[in-house]
Amino acid sequence: MYKRQVYASSLNPDALLYRRKHNLIDYDERMAILLQRVTGRWCGRYFYPDIGGVGFSQNPFAWSPEIRPEDGFLRLVTGLSLHAVERVARDYPRLVALSHPHLRPENTLADKRRFSQRSMAVIDRQTQELVTVPTDDGLSECGPLLSLVAERDVGDSLVPVPPRAVPQPGDHLVVTFDGLTRDAAFVGLMRDTLQRLESVYGNPMNLEFAVNIEWPDAPVEAATPPPPVYHLHILECRPLYQRNLAESGPDPAPLRDKHRLFAMPSLLPSAAVEQITYLVFIDPAPYYHLPEGDERQRVADRVPALNDRLPASHFGLIGPGRWGSLDSRLSVPVTYSDICNSKLLVEISPPYTPPPELAYGTDFYEDVVEAGIVVVGIQPGQEGSEMDWELLRGSPNHLAEFVPEAADLAPVIRVIDLRAAAGSPLRIVIDNETNEVVACFEE
Repeated sequence: MYKRQVYASSLNPDALLYRRKHNLIDYDERMAILLQRVTGRWCGRYFYPDIGGVGFSQNPFAWSPEIRPEDGFLRLVTGLSLHAVERVARDYPRLVALSHPHLRPENTLADKRRFSQRSMAVIDRQTQELVTVPTDDGLSECGPLLSLVAERDVGDSLVPVPPRAVPQPGDHLVVTFDGLTRDAAFVGLMRDTLQRLESVYGNPMNLEFAVNIEWPDAPVEAATPPPPVYHLHILECRPLYQRNLAESGPDPAPLRDKHRLFAMPSLLPSAAVEQITYLVFIDPAPYYHLPEGDERQRVADRVPALNDRLPASHFGLIGPGRWGSLDSRLSVPVTYSDICNSKLLVEISPPYTPPPELAYGTDFYEDVVEAGIVVVGIQPGQEGSEMDWELLRGSPNHLAEFVPEAADLAPVIRVIDLRAAAGSPLRIVIDNETNEVVACFEE
């Protein structure tokens, strides 16, 4: 079975689309199989590396003015790096700016709890399969790793785990990676590696990595144990796509008096999108009322048809949760090939949940950014935000004109002709100096 899956992957729609976009479709590109040893160690019944993740030699996400983009950026998990390159249900990797590793996008105790890793990818000795387990289970026999990746939640604060401590019954752990980011040896290793790769290749680089940690034995007379030693394994390395400076968004101030579809605080890099004439709006309320499974999959199955029939690069999609997640509990389960002709993806998160995850480093995000598609995460209801729900829910729905077989899904999927509904195409401006995103109409 696995052999068939490997060979069938050469016909994966995402792979074929990538080849077509890069004028490789007519070349005789043969299937190649690369075998890589999985790096890690056994921790009880589970095998995994201590740290996994992705890194950028240039930081596209400077959430604080003192952050130096040229020092790089990490997206960290414990366990196999799959949970750093995929968008996982209710899971958040730790985002690290290597110039200031102590600075987090999350400032409050509640946010540190919410934006944390709750599950990890491991190999199970009993089943001999790749599985996902809760971090509490995966770290239960990890020994000294605990002090670097987790803290104890004692109710009104998070308390560091002492070096080389072991989990205690009743411990409530939050994966923060604060012990790791406080270690100058680890931060320096990652910063130097990313800068060296950029220098050698002459281009900003994107790195997938794993780190195994060696814990030297402490001499009997030593007052404190010796520091850990980090062994870095490079799993994948490729050029990092960067938007040209000319594509950076203009000042949104002149747009404040125009009719706006939405305006929100944002920490995204500057960008601008022009001439969005159609919006595909998947309404979160009726979507989440659908039963999980086949009913929600029916909604996802209509997205590729709209992708093919709407004017390429002149339409956007706006919907619940995290685009690129295949979990229908979080979003509409689509892949890159399903939305590749769009120009804009807007991720809506309700005010009672964490906002959509900043997906830098995931395979889906890299594909859409390389294709010039702008991704915006918004959370209506937060302070300083506004949203024109009346236009989204009250405008004429053109779904049946483009996909007649999906007419029964009109309460969930809305196709809006913005020139008819608002008098002009939509324009989106993201400004990283004022930290806001504005979507407005020209007229």
